[in-house]
Amino acid sequence: MTNQPHGFIYSLSDPRTAHVKYIGQTINVEKRYNLHLFHSKQGRARTHKEKWINGLLNDNLKPEINILWQGDVSLLDQKEIEYIALFKSFGAKLTNATLGGLTTRGKKCSEETKLKFREMFTGKLLRPPITEEEKRKASERQKNFKHTEASKKKLSIARKGKPSHWSFTEMPEHFKRNISEIGRKTSKGIFATKDGIEVYYPSTVVAEKETGCDRKTMRQVANGTYKQCKGYIFRWV
Repeated sequence: MTNQPHGFIYSLSDPRTAHVKYIGQTINVEKRYNLHLFHSKQGRARTHKEKWINGLLNDNLKPEINILWQGDVSLLDQKEIEYIALFKSFGAKLTNATLGGLTTRGKKCSEETKLKFREMFTGKLLRPPITEEEKRKASERQKNFKHTEASKKKLSIARKGKPSHWSFTEMPEHFKRNISEIGRKTSKGIFATKDGIEVYYPSTVVAEKETGCDRKTMRQVANGTYKQCKGYIFRWV
C-alpha cells in the first residue's frame, strides 16, 4: 500500500488497571512489541519498564499495546516527546527513562561522564571473587567426573597398542635415541624414581594416573622446587 504510514507512536498499558505505563516509537509495531517481551523473558530485566513487563509475564499476563499516532517517520521524535509530556501531565506514572525523542538514541557520553565512570570502576572486579564454597563444588565436580561408555571406547581405540608407560630398560632403542637427541625442550616425557626403580612416562598425564601425584606438584619436583611427591622423585627427560 503506497499510503501506508511510516512511523507509529504507541503505548503499553497494564491489563489489570488499564493505566498507560510506557510510550514508545517504532516503524514496525509487531516486531517492537515482541522485542519488549523477549528482552524481559531472557533475564535482561534491568530497566523499570523491563521489570514491569517481567512482573506481568510472571503472572501470565502481557502488556496491552495501543497506537496513539501514525504518520511521517521524520516526526517520530517530536511526537514521542509530545505524548510522553501529555501523559505525564495526566498524572501517568510512566516507566520511560527519558523525555523521548533524540535523548533515547544516538546519544554519546561526554568526556566528563566517561571520566566519572572510569574513576568509579577502575580497579574493581566485574564479578565477585570466587568463594571457597565455589572452589569446593568445582573440585567435587571434577573428582566425580566419569567418562561415558562411548567415550571410554573411543579412548580405548585411540590408545590400542600403545603402552601407558615403559621402564627405561624396556624402552625401544629408537625412542631412547630420540630422547637423547631431542632433549627436554621438545619431549613431554618424564621419569619417576621410587625405591631405586626408575620408570619413564610419555606424559605427565599418564604419570599422574600411575603414580597418584598431581601434575602441578610433579612439575615442581622436576624443576627442583620440591624434593619429592608421595615418595617419587621426578625428572624431565
